[in-house]
Amino acid sequence: MPRQRVSAFLFASVLITGLTASGAVSAKPAFPTRGCDATSPATTYLAGGPATSRPGLPYPCTVATGMLSQESSVAFSRSGALWYSPAVRPGGNALTDVGLARGTDAGRSWSWVDAAPTGVPDALQNCFCDPALHIDSDTNRIFFFSEDQGFCGGNLSWSDDEGRTWERSTAFGCPVSQDYDVLVTAPPDTSKTTGYRDLLYFCSQGPLIAAGPSRSCVVSTDGGRTARPTGASGGTGLLPAPDLPTCSQLPLTAGHSAVGARDGSVYLPVAFCSDAAVAISRDEGTSWTYVRVGSTGGSSALGSDSLAQDEAGNLYLAWIDARRKVLLATSRDRGLHWTTPVTVTPPGIGGESRVAVAGGRRGQVTVAYYGSPRAGGAVTGYLSESLDGLSSRPTFHTGAVRVDHQPLCAAYDPSGAFALCNSASFSAGNRVDYIGAAYDARHRPWASFAAECRPSLHCVAGSPDLPVDSTVMGVVGTLQYPAASLVGSPPTVPRPPTAGAPHHLPGLAATGASRALALVALCLIAGTAVVLRRWRSLKR
Repeated sequence: MPRQRVSAFLFASVLITGLTASGAVSAKPAFPTRGCDATSPATTYLAGGPATSRPGLPYPCTVATGMLSQESSVAFSRSGALWYSPAVRPGGNALTDVGLARGTDAGRSWSWVDAAPTGVPDALQNCFCDPALHIDSDTNRIFFFSEDQGFCGGNLSWSDDEGRTWERSTAFGCPVSQDYDVLVTAPPDTSKTTGYRDLLYFCSQGPLIAAGPSRSCVVSTDGGRTARPTGASGGTGLLPAPDLPTCSQLPLTAGHSAVGARDGSVYLPVAFCSDAAVAISRDEGTSWTYVRVGSTGGSSALGSDSLAQDEAGNLYLAWIDARRKVLLATSRDRGLHWTTPVTVTPPGIGGESRVAVAGGRRGQVTVAYYGSPRAGGAVTGYLSESLDGLSSRPTFHTGAVRVDHQPLCAAYDPSGAFALCNSASFSAGNRVDYIGAAYDARHRPWASFAAECRPSLHCVAGSPDLPVDSTVMGVVGTLQYPAASLVGSPPTVPRPPTAGAPHHLPGLAATGASRALALVALCLIAGTAVVLRRWRSLKR
């Protein structure tokens, strides 16, 4: 190539490179601090290793529902709606006005949904504690369970039309137990179903509320209208004590999750004898087997383990051990064998309590948890996602879910005035028992948390009888990847709304600037070519 052409080419290349680099900085979305934080990209690292530098890192996004909440779950319906459980009607009573928050357009707007049949009073009084949310991916039926204030079972509601209308059953009332309630569906093995294709399982602590010392399950063959205890006819539905070498004791503590597999198997995360384990039933809960997965180091707190399945059927179990490390193990053979656990938490962050895991495409896994740099410090939410979760040492991208660049929950308050979300009382904080995680249809990770109310969250007080419950608002977090990421198009997340008030999505003003810069670059290339041709003609 002639020297003149090389010089012109290099000149144009330098111009384009400089413009592109400057455009990359200015093109970051101008989101408000309570939306996506492009200035704080995720930390990337190999499991258990130091942080590494890598271009194209995702950054975290946070949006509030605008409604009071506590222990939470998140799920997506076929319409793309984001469902958050539980939610108190804005301005309503935390004892009676308990329902769901429905987010549309990746959180652009939120509305409160009363999950009760129109004109039908509650047969059992709703409680704000330990609700359960499940959306059957086979049928798109939305199930919602809210506990009875009498602490004996509760109301089960379901909707087949994206929450527009609801039906309700009281078959899950007494003597059904409650606490750490979970709903899951799976195809039948031998049972004949009526009016609904899948079996519905409901499991909770039993036979005593919270104390257990076991897990108790009931199953419905008609989509929730009726229910019976799992196991042999006339049984109690209680899971048996483990019958394993060196361990045959109760209790079975558990997290807020369950997996219903395509082959009808049901999996529950449990912990006993200082081990994280999985309870497996292949016969509709008639019998259970236990598989040890890893050590908890003596920690077996409720809510500290979670189980999920990816689209290829691989299982993922996450838990927090006594060293404040969030651990993850995987199984590719229906839970029979598990990998050596890897550390999920990034360098310098410890898991305080409460963990949730979700599976996406094959090997795609997200672990959500509350964490802090030190024990007793301020607590915030974290999302750790891996696209190679089945490898022996996966790479994680971890982003912090904050509000106004501040932790979700304050540091320990020795006065006890606020003892919900701080790390020193997390294990005992009965209003944040668990969190949730899920993937949407575009394989974007989401997690549900609770944040202490502050002026920027515009909390609206609920029942005056529950002043403590009225200090927590529901928030969701996600990771936004660059447009060219492996995950797909990033979500657009707005600032949290004032409870009950409409709000609008902030514009991506940087998009127009990027296009303008690209146009200028093209003009410079064309101009350089014209100058080069003119110069060469003069030389001749």
